[in-house]
Amino acid sequence: MANRTLDRVAYIVIVTTSGILPCDVGFTLPAANAQPGYIEVQKLLPSTLQIKSNYYSVAIDGDYAVVGAFGLVAQPGANPGAAFVYKFDYILKQWVLDTMLTASDAVPAPGAIKDNRGSRFGRQVAIQGNRIAVSAHIDNQNNNFENNSGAVYIFDRDFSGSWIQVSKLAISRFDSDERDNVTWADRLGYGGVAIDGPFIVAGAHLDDEAMMNIPGCEPANDKDGGCDPGAVWVFEVDALGNVLSRQKLLPWQDPQTLMSAQFGASIDISNGRIAVGSRFFGCSATDLGSSPNQPQCVAIRSGAVWTFVYDSVSGDWTPEQFFDPTLIPGITHHQWFGAYSVSLENNTLLVGTSLDEGAAHVFRRETGAWTLDAEILASDRNPQDRFGRWVDLDGEDTAYIGAFRRDGAAGVDTGAVYIYKRDLSGAWVETDIVQASDASADDELGVCLAAMNGRLLVGAPYDDSPGCGSNCTDHGSVYFFMPYDNDGDGVRDDIDNCPGVFNPTQEDFDFDGIGTC
Repeated sequence: MANRTLDRVAYIVIVTTSGILPCDVGFTLPAANAQPGYIEVQKLLPSTLQIKSNYYSVAIDGDYAVVGAFGLVAQPGANPGAAFVYKFDYILKQWVLDTMLTASDAVPAPGAIKDNRGSRFGRQVAIQGNRIAVSAHIDNQNNNFENNSGAVYIFDRDFSGSWIQVSKLAISRFDSDERDNVTWADRLGYGGVAIDGPFIVAGAHLDDEAMMNIPGCEPANDKDGGCDPGAVWVFEVDALGNVLSRQKLLPWQDPQTLMSAQFGASIDISNGRIAVGSRFFGCSATDLGSSPNQPQCVAIRSGAVWTFVYDSVSGDWTPEQFFDPTLIPGITHHQWFGAYSVSLENNTLLVGTSLDEGAAHVFRRETGAWTLDAEILASDRNPQDRFGRWVDLDGEDTAYIGAFRRDGAAGVDTGAVYIYKRDLSGAWVETDIVQASDASADDELGVCLAAMNGRLLVGAPYDDSPGCGSNCTDHGSVYFFMPYDNDGDGVRDDIDNCPGVFNPTQEDFDFDGIGTC
C-alpha cells in the first residue's frame, strides 16, 4: 500500500457548564478527511492453526463478521471445515474472535481425510443481523459420499449472545418436487449464499434440471457429466429455523444455450431482488464437447447475469431481466461476466468480469429497467491480474474490486483490492489500492472480500501464517482495512458526525445532524 502523509491538527478541549460540547464550535477536520486513505489495521488468523484453512469467504454486517475456512480441521480426522465469527471492539478498534462455528453433523470422508476436504463446511458465508448462513458444498445426503449435493447451515444468535445452529437446508434427491438424481453433485452453496430477511439464497451451479430433456443430459445419463445448466434455491426460514417455503430458480433461455452455463455460480440478494451469475453461458453441446475448457467454448465463455424479483402477492420470485454482456453496448470485456461474483445494493448492481486483466461493470435500475452505468478497468491493469474476481458494494456509491493475481513488490500474485467512489458527476473514480503490509508471492489477496460502512475485510487464502511450522504454508488469513479515523471511535471520518471526538454511538442531542461530542 502506498505511503500516505496525513495532516494532523491539535484539538482544544472546552469544558462547558452543561458538560456537553457541541461538535459545531469550530473544529478543524484532518486534511485527509476529504478522501480518507485506507490503512491496514489487523490481520485475522484462525484460532486453530491447522493445514490450509483456506479463507475463501468473508461477510460482514454491522459489528459482526464471519470468515469461512473450509479446509480447517478442528481435530485431526474429524469435523473438517469451520467458520469464525468476529465482533468489532470499539475500544481496540479491531475484530475480536467471538466463536468458531462447525456443522453439528460434520463427518470426514470415509477412511482417511479425502484431500482434507470432508464436506467443506465454510465454503461460502453470509450474515445479516442475528443470522449466519454457512455452506458445505460437498455435504452428502444420507452419508452417501458420492453425490456431493451440498447443504447450507443456519445459525442464529440467541439472547445470551451465543450462535446456535437452528436449521440445515438441503435438497434431497427424493423430494416430491424433484426428479430422481436431480441433486447429484449439485453442490448447493458452492458459488455463494446470501441472506435478506427471512430469505436464504444458495446457488446449485451443477444442477441439471434445465437440460433434463436434452439427449445425454437425462438423469440416468448425466451424473455430474458436464451438462450443468445450474439452478438457485430460495428458502424462506422463520425465526425458529423452520423452512416455510422454498423455490427453485432456473435460467429461462433456450436449453441448447445452457450447456455447462453453471447458473448460480454467483449470487446476491437485496430488498426483494436476486442477482444470479453464470460461468459459461453461450456454450452449446457442439461447442462444449466433453469439457467447458474446449477451445470453442473458451472463446465464447462470456458468462451472464439474471435478476429475479419477489412478488409479495403470489409469494413467488419472478424473472426480471437478463444480461448478456456480448449484446450490451459499452462492454469491451465480457469473459467470465458474473462467473465468480455479483453484488446487489438496492438499485445498483456490480458484476465482476474477471478473465485475464479483468473488469467490473456497474448497472443502475431506473424507470424499471437496468442499464449499464460504467465499465470499470484498473488504472494499472496487466494481463492475468483477474481484476473483478470478487466485488462488493458498500452502499450504492462505493465499490471494492479484488485483483487476486495482481503482482506486487513482494512477487507475483500477491493480490490487491481497488476502491472506487461515485463522484458528484456520476463517474466512478479510483480512490485507493490496498495491499497487505506483509505480502508475499502467491498470497492471492482479493480472492474474497466484504465491506460495510467503510470496514473492509479481504481474504488471502494462500498467505503463510507464522507460528505453526510446516503446517503454515498456504494457510490463509484475512486482512482488515479501514479509512483514516482521526478520533479512533470506529466511525470513519467522512461519515463521523464528530470527527475530532471519540463518539462511537454518534449521539446528537440537539438533533442538528452535526452531533454532540
